[in-house]
Amino acid sequence: MPAAITETIEVDAPPQEAFAYVANFGNLDEWDPTFDTAVRTDTGTLGVGSSFRVATSMAGTDIAIDYRITEFRRGEHVVLVGTADSFVSTDTIDFVGRDDGGTTVTYHAEVDTDAPDWLDAAGTPIFKVVGKLSAAGMRDALADDD
Repeated sequence: MPAAITETIEVDAPPQEAFAYVANFGNLDEWDPTFDTAVRTDTGTLGVGSSFRVATSMAGTDIAIDYRITEFRRGEHVVLVGTADSFVSTDTIDFVGRDDGGTTVTYHAEVDTDAPDWLDAAGTPIFKVVGKLSAAGMRDALADDD
């Protein structure tokens, strides 16, 4: 069973602006403090098939994750699937406009590792902390873009 988190934040940025920034995982290292680098690895219009390489270091080990957009509804919904040597991460992000012009962003991430389910479950509390840090970083980055 994959470890999973869901975080919801409120931002003043309109949905199209919030979506354009967050769906482009080339910006991931600007808002998710767990990543050291993030680059888009293709060209063209952002959409299904767009790809990114992100990198982090955990416990002295460098980890590269290759993400690809698998679902894309501009301004509303994006799903990115990231693959690494020993896990797959599926990140689903939804954007809902508010009456005041801002956006409610819901970020759901699941990480499925090659490890036994009991070990994945043991890592869930850490994953939840990372999710809160990521959501806070996203909120701060979107506030800076205003």
